[in-house]
Amino acid sequence: AAAGKRQFYGIRRGFGVPEGIGAAVTVVKNGKRSIAKAAGNGRLDAVSNALKKHFELEYTLVTYEQHAVGEQSSSQALTFVGIEQNGKLYWGAGINEDIITSSYAALCSALNHLMA
Repeated sequence: AAAGKRQFYGIRRGFGVPEGIGAAVTVVKNGKRSIAKAAGNGRLDAVSNALKKHFELEYTLVTYEQHAVGEQSSSQALTFVGIEQNGKLYWGAGINEDIITSSYAALCSALNHLMA
């Protein structure tokens, strides 16, 4: 597996793919920045496909759960993502007031575990 922690941020969508949703993800590894782009059938799928392509990975997103933390309008979304590669499950969690950002964070957390 690749050494060094990866950071993923600057996720943009809708960059002009003919079908589905497009994502462009800024990836930082050991201080070096690059852009990963791909399309998918939804936002999380597009981001996942971009990162699979960028890191030349094969995995399956097998578990996705999201829960509200709090009861007011200031509540946050807590997301858990499980990805599987070669029969092994890797978990990630993300929390943010935006449900989509929480989902991205959970996926990126799971990927950091997979690539550790």
